[in-house]
Amino acid sequence: MSQSRKTTASRNRASKQPGKILDLFAGAGGWEEGLRPLGLDALGVELEPWACKTAEAAGHARLQADLSTLDPQDFRPLWGLIGSPPCQAYSTAGKGLGRTDKPLVIACAHELTAGNDTREQRRRECRDPRSLLTVEPLRFALGLRPRWIALEQVPGVLELWTLFGELLASQGYHTAAGVLRAECYGVPQTRRRAFLIASLDGPVTLPAATHRS
Repeated sequence: MSQSRKTTASRNRASKQPGKILDLFAGAGGWEEGLRPLGLDALGVELEPWACKTAEAAGHARLQADLSTLDPQDFRPLWGLIGSPPCQAYSTAGKGLGRTDKPLVIACAHELTAGNDTREQRRRECRDPRSLLTVEPLRFALGLRPRWIALEQVPGVLELWTLFGELLASQGYHTAAGVLRAECYGVPQTRRRAFLIASLDGPVTLPAATHRS
């Protein structure tokens, strides 16, 4: 399919959804590949240029930008919010400095919920500045109040997702958090990921497994 036909198809899909979906730290478009069969589309925000080019070649809209510098109000109104912050700080394959930085991330999350943006100060205190990128989806959620939210990260972030769920619940959201295993949903790999989902429209639960472990 030509790029123009991909773009037209993308616009047609987007016109069938109730509102805008924003994909934070969107990469090459994994979330959007999942949205496509549902007839949904998203605007992805991503800093890495080659990831943006790959996504655009697949027909996904991209805004190349440093997410931490953006004003959520520029994306109003918003229907859905997706986010997969960088995992390097929390991954067991790296130095794991995010685990050391967790108290600072937790403090920043509470401060953002109280209306106090302390990200710059907390970033300077972190041993790995990428640790604090995990609060960006929360910042956008608090500022835009989308109808639904879906966040993903490595299992080590479940503690943060659970806290963010509690903070979102204080803002009227129904939330659920937990670790899902890829092979339990028919994916031919044994990847484990922590998820947080939230909705303003009613109770939510993580999806039931469709396959045996």
